Amino acid sequence: MPVQGQLRSDPLSPAPGLPAHADQPIAHRPLGHHSAKCVRASRTTARVGAGLVAVPLRDCQPDLVTRLEANRSAPVSVVISTLGRPRELARCLDAILSGTRVPSEVVVVDQGDVRATATILAARRSAGVPLVHVTQSRRGLAASQNAGVARAECAVVAIVDDDCVPDARWVEVAAAEHARTPGPLLVTGRVLPLPPSGDRVLPLSSRTSTARVTFPPDAMPWDIGTGGNFSVTRTAYLQIGGNDERLGTGTPGRAGNDIDLFHRLMRAGTRALFEPDLLVFHERATPSEHRARRWSYGFGVGVCVGSWLSDGDQSSLTVLRGWLTMRARLILRARRPQTVVAETRVLLGTVHGLWHGWRIGGVVVQQST
Repeated sequence: MPVQGQLRSDPLSPAPGLPAHADQPIAHRPLGHHSAKCVRASRTTARVGAGLVAVPLRDCQPDLVTRLEANRSAPVSVVISTLGRPRELARCLDAILSGTRVPSEVVVVDQGDVRATATILAARRSAGVPLVHVTQSRRGLAASQNAGVARAECAVVAIVDDDCVPDARWVEVAAAEHARTPGPLLVTGRVLPLPPSGDRVLPLSSRTSTARVTFPPDAMPWDIGTGGNFSVTRTAYLQIGGNDERLGTGTPGRAGNDIDLFHRLMRAGTRALFEPDLLVFHERATPSEHRARRWSYGFGVGVCVGSWLSDGDQSSLTVLRGWLTMRARLILRARRPQTVVAETRVLLGTVHGLWHGWRIGGVVVQQST
């Protein structure tokens, strides 16, 4: 399958693969390429937990009859978190803007070089998709995603990391899944590695299954998917308070914000499914990055479970038992010493994380601005 939006020598200019009509006004574009606009349909607000600001709920309606509507799909807001990776952000945007369906808007939450991000967005505004630049002080991935979802206009939000390259049908698939499913929904999907580049040779956070799965309410949260590739009903995300901003990359919790988020969404009644066609290609890691991530990953899971235990979540012991059993089996089945070392690092991280999670207690969602 071809990878959309490959890195170019000049990341500031749009990819040559953008549609030829991308610089035309919306009303003059061929049928099926109209971007949908969001209109305020209600002043109703959702109470969003202990800290996220309640914001008006909006419904997105197509401005013209499009193939999106004909396929019973719904418009989507895309949220991208970025920090100091302008080339990767440009590549991610180009893949989204050249897809079979374009989103109603792309919200880029920027915790890094504001000028560099602004330049990248300015070079792509001719695509006709609103590109919203949200600046935020450096507070971590969880806070960034919270700010993006709070700013999003549409009822469905698709979230992707800036070092990923979404497949051409990524937005189309997310829209279709939410349109055909009544009620709150979480959709995750495949993560395949991009080709090796320099010392970036090791796949990271891959999800390779081609089987479509609807998860039971008691599914293990790490089985559901990854926080770098998912879509979610916006109100469901807000009503549970979004990400716990003490978790994830860039925080003392180090990782696990997605595991915690998915766990709480499902406990609140959100249906979760894995759709292999919701596909992104992910930047590979260097050997040193890959080693460091093993401990951090275990630490993040430990923090999640420890905080759930502290909060009286009765499912937390089942989750912990499932996690330890899975890691132990991986060690027992390992055929290479490197695998044993890597899994031991995960378990050591988990032990440290449990203590940290118990100390910080249950979910506290901070206001993201």
